[in-house]
Amino acid sequence: MMRVRDPKSAQTGERVRRLTLRVFSLAALLTFVLHGSPEPKRVFSLCQLFQDLDAHDGRRVSVRGIYRFGREVAGLFVGSCEQRVMLDGHEVVPHIVLDFSTKTDALDQAVADAKMKPNAITLAVTGTLRTQSGAPYIGKDSKQYKARMFGHLGAFPAKLLVETIDQIEVSINSETPSNFALQKPKE
Repeated sequence: MMRVRDPKSAQTGERVRRLTLRVFSLAALLTFVLHGSPEPKRVFSLCQLFQDLDAHDGRRVSVRGIYRFGREVAGLFVGSCEQRVMLDGHEVVPHIVLDFSTKTDALDQAVADAKMKPNAITLAVTGTLRTQSGAPYIGKDSKQYKARMFGHLGAFPAKLLVETIDQIEVSINSETPSNFALQKPKE
């Protein structure tokens, strides 16, 4: 038995196929736009990041600062900021500990060189920021404070889980070298 197709149903079928293809194409494009396209990268200085530190908790951020290291401490620091930086009611110098998932040969080489020379290593890194390390605690003033204790002896108020090292700059700087052991003692 031979089947005869109705020309109208063939046209309708073709229209449905085209419409379905357009819907799936638009859905794929919308998914890419909402989730797959990279956001324009804003690189924060530590001073900018600390102006509203808690707003970035758990978010992916890019930050730039001086990488400093020593026997018991390593992280991003800044010498000073134009505006006072307040955190939990206290003036602070912004600093965060870095938790590298992987390091690069370039960073390893920069650190090796800075162990012998007064080099300053400036890093731009991207990763997920953590600003609260645990349950809040009660201070001496009976106020409740966020637990911000990262790194060795809880010396850092935030931690960045580094995904990528975006930039490494090395310069000679005898005043504030990256290696704490090479710092000039204060007179």
